[in-house]
Amino acid sequence: MIRITAAAAIAALTLGTSSAQAVDFGVLDTTLFNNSGFSFGFDSLDTTGDSFLLDTAQFGGAGADLPAIVDFDLGSAQLELNLTIDPLNVAQDMRVVLVDNDGPLAGEEFQYFVNLAGLPVGTPINIALPFATNAPVFTQPAFGKLPGDGVENFGLRQIQFQSAFGSTDRLVLDIQNVKVTDPEDPTILALTPATYAASTDRFTFGSFTVEGAVNTDNDTFVIDADVTNEFEFPGTSFGGLGFNLDPFDFDADASELVIRAKALPDNEAEKFRVLMSDVDGDDSAPGLGSDDYAFEVDIATLSDTEFTEIIIPLGTGSETSIDDSPTFGFTHFGNGLQDFGLTGIQITAVGADVLTRLNIEVESAVIREREDSGLEGDFNNDGVVDADDIDLLVAGIIDGSDNLYDLDQSGTVDAGDLDYMVTTLLGTLFGDANLDSSVDLLDLSALASNFEGTAGWAGGNFNTDTTVDLLDLSALASSFGQTPVPEPASAALLTLTAAGLVRRR
Repeated sequence: MIRITAAAAIAALTLGTSSAQAVDFGVLDTTLFNNSGFSFGFDSLDTTGDSFLLDTAQFGGAGADLPAIVDFDLGSAQLELNLTIDPLNVAQDMRVVLVDNDGPLAGEEFQYFVNLAGLPVGTPINIALPFATNAPVFTQPAFGKLPGDGVENFGLRQIQFQSAFGSTDRLVLDIQNVKVTDPEDPTILALTPATYAASTDRFTFGSFTVEGAVNTDNDTFVIDADVTNEFEFPGTSFGGLGFNLDPFDFDADASELVIRAKALPDNEAEKFRVLMSDVDGDDSAPGLGSDDYAFEVDIATLSDTEFTEIIIPLGTGSETSIDDSPTFGFTHFGNGLQDFGLTGIQITAVGADVLTRLNIEVESAVIREREDSGLEGDFNNDGVVDADDIDLLVAGIIDGSDNLYDLDQSGTVDAGDLDYMVTTLLGTLFGDANLDSSVDLLDLSALASNFEGTAGWAGGNFNTDTTVDLLDLSALASSFGQTPVPEPASAALLTLTAAGLVRRR
């Protein structure tokens, strides 16, 4: 694909390099259009494929509402169009319209000029217009809304593309998508008081619905779920808040959940949680419903004077738990994998703590792109390759995950990648539970403590199943004393240990 970069709204466009990796804040494509789209004017628009085929010599265009209202930084964000100009095209320009939400009743449409003159014809191109150097050419109140504040301070809630009003030049384009991206901002989606207030499908439930239980006066969620409430569940702090959205796709394996919160003086609860809903189909059968993934935060880890940042790598297996019932409104569970379709995000009390008072202040719960540490095998991007990364790899092998985990470049994610991780990247042996480069009694103790149970690498599980058993003991035995064949004394010790473990079964 050819990349075109616009230095100014009506400046000549010049060829550039391929598009940089960027977070997409809003994407208008045929998938979104089919969910929440509309067309207008006298356009001739075909959306039966995976792109917009536009052919018009009059005013017309199309647009769609985004799944959730999104904030972004004009200083670093840019407008991007991925399209092909048809040889029959005559028009020298087009327009993109972004709708800025300024509250439930007010907002503006900002219209941006896209110069098509002199661009390659018949080949896919990427046009990038940085907002910092591309001012809107026209502004008006959003359709059906009162005038907003007149400032480009998005709250982006809608994207449109259109021909120039009054033009009779034939505009013929194959538009793959129109989107707002920011190469410098890794945020994917945020639950904050601002995004909560802007959502058209926000909610509270349980004790969080009681007046005063949630206060956002300071642009934070001040949560005081007191067991003295007289609501639906009297005597408990059960409840939550959040918003729903149309399915929002992102790569969990490359993302993380960042929670900023602090404990308040009257808190008695041990934990709270962030809940994320993942839809996997049309709810017609098991596996095609929706799962709620819970990520718990231990309140003891929070400061009571300043906000503490808690970072939780996402990806299948990173959740604290999957709720024991499908997402509200669904009959069936999903597939049990974090392969979002995100349809909701919540802050809730934890069931085990509902008889205690939850009193916390939450600044934000943000899903963002993980920064690559640059270390091969560092799947959670914490700057070190360790047992946690081995466990993520094993989960990827079990789930048949994508090529992120194909360390040995074989084309498949399998036990060969585990061998590569252990022997090549970590330079150790199977059986080294604590990764101290020595397979010894400490590793044997870890295995024995979890024998016949479920554990990861650090707990003595050295293969690609989920149970610590004789197969793992065999792997440890073959490396005991850092030799393929144990010395006689070590062999005798392992024989006695194995016999004891078998008798426990």
